[in-house]
Amino acid sequence: MIKATKNQRQNNKSIFSPLKTAAATACLLSLTAPSAMAGSLTAGSTFMLFLECNNDGIFHVVENDPVINGWDYTVDATGDNTDGGLYDIGGMAMKQVGNELYVAVTGGTSLEGEGYDRNLDKIFYGDLLFTPSGVNFQDAMEAGKLSGIHFTGSADSGADGGLGLYKNVSAKGVGAKNFGHSTQQNYANIVDSDVDNFFGDLGLENDYFDKNKGYNVIAQGTKVENDGFEMVDVSNLETLGLDLDEFNPASEQVFGFKFNIDALLPPREAKGIGILEGIAGEAGVTFDETWKEEIAGYDQNINGLQDEADNQQGIANTKQQEADYNQGIRDTAEEERDKIQNQQIKPRNRENYTAIKTSPGASGYFEAKGIRDDLEDLGDDVKAAQKVIDNNPAKIAKAEQERDAAQRALDAIPSEEDYLSNKVQNANKGIKDAYAAVEDLTPQKEAWEQHKIDQGYDTSGKWNNLTVEEKLAVQESFPGEWVALRQDGSASKQEQELETFSKQIEDFENDANEERQEAIKGYENTVKRRNSDITKYEGQIADAGDDKNEANQQIADIQNNGKNNLLSELNTLKQNAENGLNDLDGLTPEEKQEREQFYNEEIAQLDRQINYLNDNNLDDALNYLGNPKNNNGYYKKQLATAIKLDDRKVLDDNGQPEVYSEDDFKLEVPVYDSEGNQIGTEIQDIQPKEFYYNDSGKLKSRPVDLVGQPKTVASEYSRRVAENSIYNNIKNDNSEGGLKKISNDAQTAKSDALEEKETALNAVSTALADKDKEIEAKEERLLAIEDTIIAEQTQIIMAQRLEETEKAEAEEQALDEQFGVRTENNLIPTTPEEAEEFNTVAVVPDNEDENRVYVPEPSGLAGLFAVGLALAGGMARKKNR
Repeated sequence: MIKATKNQRQNNKSIFSPLKTAAATACLLSLTAPSAMAGSLTAGSTFMLFLECNNDGIFHVVENDPVINGWDYTVDATGDNTDGGLYDIGGMAMKQVGNELYVAVTGGTSLEGEGYDRNLDKIFYGDLLFTPSGVNFQDAMEAGKLSGIHFTGSADSGADGGLGLYKNVSAKGVGAKNFGHSTQQNYANIVDSDVDNFFGDLGLENDYFDKNKGYNVIAQGTKVENDGFEMVDVSNLETLGLDLDEFNPASEQVFGFKFNIDALLPPREAKGIGILEGIAGEAGVTFDETWKEEIAGYDQNINGLQDEADNQQGIANTKQQEADYNQGIRDTAEEERDKIQNQQIKPRNRENYTAIKTSPGASGYFEAKGIRDDLEDLGDDVKAAQKVIDNNPAKIAKAEQERDAAQRALDAIPSEEDYLSNKVQNANKGIKDAYAAVEDLTPQKEAWEQHKIDQGYDTSGKWNNLTVEEKLAVQESFPGEWVALRQDGSASKQEQELETFSKQIEDFENDANEERQEAIKGYENTVKRRNSDITKYEGQIADAGDDKNEANQQIADIQNNGKNNLLSELNTLKQNAENGLNDLDGLTPEEKQEREQFYNEEIAQLDRQINYLNDNNLDDALNYLGNPKNNNGYYKKQLATAIKLDDRKVLDDNGQPEVYSEDDFKLEVPVYDSEGNQIGTEIQDIQPKEFYYNDSGKLKSRPVDLVGQPKTVASEYSRRVAENSIYNNIKNDNSEGGLKKISNDAQTAKSDALEEKETALNAVSTALADKDKEIEAKEERLLAIEDTIIAEQTQIIMAQRLEETEKAEAEEQALDEQFGVRTENNLIPTTPEEAEEFNTVAVVPDNEDENRVYVPEPSGLAGLFAVGLALAGGMARKKNR
């Protein structure tokens, strides 16, 4: 691209002479590749826009590439126009916002038009023509699939319904009418077309458009109602994110408009067969009666599938009701089972546990258990501390490795100058081309600035006070290659290229520097964080060491002193029991007997614990005395067994022994129906039992008649165990009619119902899916029928409209035959007088080439001016070879 830019700059050098009137192109080379547009438009959809004179044109092809802030840009080749920058298209961009498509166009031609055509009207942009994906221009037009957007005051366009969107468009070319090119091939013959973006997203050689045609406006079309068309200010486009720098900042004219996507690509909805019959009748096209039978067949299938879906849904609903019913039974049964557990079983278990805890010898057990629990907790503390001591060195090593790697990476970051040099070396072609262009253009610009100083314009004020003509005269006297100004006094292509490329380089270097600083900051932060982690891990090791030492010290203290401490506690408990035994005044004989029995047994149990502790080391003693999980330990072997043999009497509030009655062995229990509902209660007899040691020394139980006997701790314990057994049997009854079986059977019935429901729902889904397929097939068939009707209707419409295209082509050919094919030696007139002169057919001498195009004789000022324009244009439009 830099080479092409240099060639173009050399070619434009002569154009900027104040004695030559052809203006230079105002477009810069694009630095951004066109990107695809998202939204309703599909990839391959194409927009085409040419000037009425066909001096330049652009194609915007929707692709799948990323867009920039929602805008899809297409940039046209620079300087590929004829007749100067007024007729150079810069680019086009589109953005969809909701249902609206915004279009921006930039170039040298204003919306008010430039120059004059053969009817003395201004020359405008042509109409924006659109074809859907998968079809070329000619086929789309012949099939009635060509659309057009009329957005200018062109009188040559056949869009007679005003600004906006047109469908079923036939196109025509009006290039010759506008002193331009009757075909795109004629236009391409005059300029340098050897660039990929000669037509924006297309090169000259493409399969989309016949370059032997010159289509650029609507010949005929049908105006689309409610198309939402509206011209849009540039400021509003920029508010939507349009970046003019993505086009070409040198383009003088930027404008835009919007319209509804649905108007361009209306969403298709299948119409009923009756409606289609009416459409066919109104259009005067054939309606095949067999179509009704086809659609009726679809409807029959659809209704049958819906009936099947409804039937299966009914089954599914019934099965869900069954599942809900059985879930209710299960919930009721489980609620009753939970109630038995919480209201009957747990309270009795707590009473028995409390009895064990308050039995003789339990106080010594809890003292031993407390020391054993302390040792276990301290052991866990030691393990936790050791885990930190064992694991943190690896964490430290990893943190040091990451820190050192980050430090090496930080040390390896080049200096700002070297970093930028590496970035430039590995940059893409666009950046490298920008550097090359700036390197090439800067000394030329500096030479020009020195020339201004040499000419006496050493301050900006002196230069700015000159008129355009005076500035151009200074420029003409400059012997170098730099061109600063165009003929209208605006900045030249070279000035704008240098500014654009310089800005691109500035942004590139700023980004590179920011990238370097971010890398430095990232590595510095990593080093800082890892050093902090290392300090934290080292501190954790030190703290863990202290915790471990402290816990070990406490363990050692317990190991060293625990036995003596426990002995001291047990002796204290024994002394308390002895004191209690000696202080029984004021009690009834029964209370005194009960207390004496308890204290004597407590003293005896504590003596046994003290003796065991004296005869064993602390660890063995604690495992026996204070370990509730040890089956041979004191709790299970002594306390839990002794409670079952404890013959201490149970006294009432008056200190008198309580005596069993027959009612004490009758238990009122709930009765349930088949759905788990409690429907009443019944009385069950409790068989009292007593515990005893048999001749082999094993603890056994046997039935006993306790009615009339005094209650004891052991008999009450056994009675609660018997009651719990009854409640457990009721709760876990898995026989017919039992709560557990009711719950399990309900769960099974629920699962079976849900499985059948799922089968029915699958059948519903299958039927509805088949129905959807049938509906889709019906709609596709209806759309196909509509397409057949519309195609026949469109064929009639387009046959008439294409006649207008043929007529326009004939008119263009006639103008070529009358005035000759457009060459590089004739120009578009800039005044009505010039247009009238140019409309005069020159007389060709007999000895001259009859194909040569002649300009009018210089019979007047206008004629002389026209000759001058023609000569200047010949120098301006020669192709770069």
